Amino acid sequence: MSGLTAQVERLLLTLTWKLRVLSDAQAAVLLGVPGRRRRTAVRQLQRLQQRGLVARCRITLMEVCLQEPLVTWKPGTDQANWGRLAWDLEKRRAFGAPKTITVNWATRDAARLVGGVGGRLRQPLQVEHDWGTAAVFLRRDHRRSAGPRWIGEDAYRRHFLHGSRAKVPDAVLLNRRNQIVRAIEYGGLYTSGHLKSFHRYWSRRKVPYEIW
Repeated sequence: MSGLTAQVERLLLTLTWKLRVLSDAQAAVLLGVPGRRRRTAVRQLQRLQQRGLVARCRITLMEVCLQEPLVTWKPGTDQANWGRLAWDLEKRRAFGAPKTITVNWATRDAARLVGGVGGRLRQPLQVEHDWGTAAVFLRRDHRRSAGPRWIGEDAYRRHFLHGSRAKVPDAVLLNRRNQIVRAIEYGGLYTSGHLKSFHRYWSRRKVPYEIW
């Protein structure tokens, strides 16, 4: 596709269909570049920037460690203690480590090339949330070649909802009939009421979910 390698094409598809941003380190994982050769990935990203397919900037974020979902729910199981989860999420960010990184996002030209959604960088706190969502993706699903497809919030809203005002989590897993089989949310500074509303929405639809 327009002289792109398979790895670079996969990177652009990820940024237009699955995630809003990737740090240089996260992009290197998708490009299959070992950590000790990070500069190779950065040069590839810079070439994509020169072609107008990727935009880049430096930003300081709070880094947190993600190991597994904080909540995994499916129909027939009890809901979480939302007050405790809200407190845990607040503590997680409060004790996170500030880190300055370069983030990458797809441009509209990239979306015209491979489909999906491209656009502009959002405000810093939202970028931090999007970076966390990317960490969940890399932790959870990026090597899957079969099974439900991970589709990001923006791509799902634009290409699957067709103007509907339905709530959309950070990502959904879709089966072959484009039905949501799991909702994925990266927990930010959410109130207990927000978390309870999230549960109520998806539980009423009997859709399993994960909150990381």
